[in-house]
Amino acid sequence: MDTTEAVDAVRSLARRVLDREFILEAYGEAEFYLRLIILCGRLQNYYLRESGEVLVPVREEVADLISQYKELGLADREAGEYLTVAAENLKYSSESCASQERPWAVLSHHTEYASIPNMLHPDTMAYLEWLASTHGTTGECVELGCWLGSGSRCLVRGLQRNLRRESKLLHVYDRFTWEDYMTRLLRADVRSELQVTTGDSFRSVFERMCGDWLDYVEIHECDVTLTMTNGLEWSGQSIGIIVFDMSQDFHLTQVLWERFVPYFVPDHTVVVFQQYGNARAGGLRTFCAEHSQVLLPLHKPEGSAKGFLFHL
Repeated sequence: MDTTEAVDAVRSLARRVLDREFILEAYGEAEFYLRLIILCGRLQNYYLRESGEVLVPVREEVADLISQYKELGLADREAGEYLTVAAENLKYSSESCASQERPWAVLSHHTEYASIPNMLHPDTMAYLEWLASTHGTTGECVELGCWLGSGSRCLVRGLQRNLRRESKLLHVYDRFTWEDYMTRLLRADVRSELQVTTGDSFRSVFERMCGDWLDYVEIHECDVTLTMTNGLEWSGQSIGIIVFDMSQDFHLTQVLWERFVPYFVPDHTVVVFQQYGNARAGGLRTFCAEHSQVLLPLHKPEGSAKGFLFHL
């Protein structure tokens, strides 16, 4: 179901309720599920910004829905698990929120965001450039999942401006195999220009998008699953910045983490999870919560990304 179909379905249900074709019983099962739908949207809004003003009422709504679920005696395991995980993740979020200071806000990427294929929020693009331009001298910069390079361009631009760093190189890892959902993310004019279809390699497209920055990018083609890490080798150098953008799944994130964490520098390496705030990233947020002893929330740009400091 695409966005238009989803909106039509919800609109149709709303009209039935307004026309009294469908009567909602107060604290009944139908009302519970409608509140659950609304909660999904409110959680999405919270994780994109992590505003303290939004956090308190969302936590209260989760707690109230958990109570209603129990009172109704529902046996919907999926709904029950969703609410339980939401409560745990919100507890972690409230205990360790990222800094509300946003020094990268002076950079603007709205024009570039509109002109190139992108899955990042303009504020996240500004954050990546700022992070690479201000981070210390120790460690390499790694991006796991680069797609068409909108984030890569920001990181490389920042590295070039960072006078304290000797290494200006960005290491990018990707499967570089086009998937169906990627086509839906492109504007019609860009779609016709790129002319890539499901299963095609898009490495050449990525290289073209990098333009003059390509000399500062080292490309690693990899194929990563729960049981396979082909091409995910690392040189053994320490890592100062690492951006995770390959998965929002708990177990696959764990696979990637185990490969690179031995090269993190305590109280120095910044770990950015690009998909942290996505609607389907519950597993990733649970991963961060379970690793809260070593992942200290550091930065929260607008959009789905969140930055952490690796701490031992």
